[in-house]
Amino acid sequence: MSTLETAIPHPAEELAAPHMTETPETVRAAGLATLRLLREARGLSTVDLARLSGLSRDEIVALENGASFTIDQIHALAAALEVRPEQLTT
Repeated sequence: MSTLETAIPHPAEELAAPHMTETPETVRAAGLATLRLLREARGLSTVDLARLSGLSRDEIVALENGASFTIDQIHALAAALEVRPEQLTT
């Protein structure tokens, strides 16, 4: 094996690195940040997103501030933001 081969980690090894380990808390935090970023990127207020998703403004604010998502909320928000549901949970 050459020096070059030993210096480049296999892609799977990079994905399995300890600093990349996802916990339910990090996944939820990523989803919360994603929700706010997607909403803001589309120029939507919390009231606008509530209207589009069928959720209340209070629900939107709570979700952006750490409340747990339900499956129904994820699907409603994804449809309103025109993204795949997975994009709100990763």
